Amino acid sequence: MKSFKQFMQERNDLSLLHDDAIVMRLRDFIDALELLDDLKSGGERLVEIREDVPEP
Repeated sequence: MKSFKQFMQERNDLSLLHDDAIVMRLRDFIDALELLDDLKSGGERLVEIREDVPEP
């Protein structure tokens, strides 16, 4: 299975994305998720970010 990044690099084309899709750098997306987690009360995490997971 290809990652989204590989898929987009091969196609070099955003035309296949849904009209409402938002494209951003991975680091910005991770930062946004971490900010959401910081805003959530109770100490429960919304997401777990693991960048060391090998590709399937």
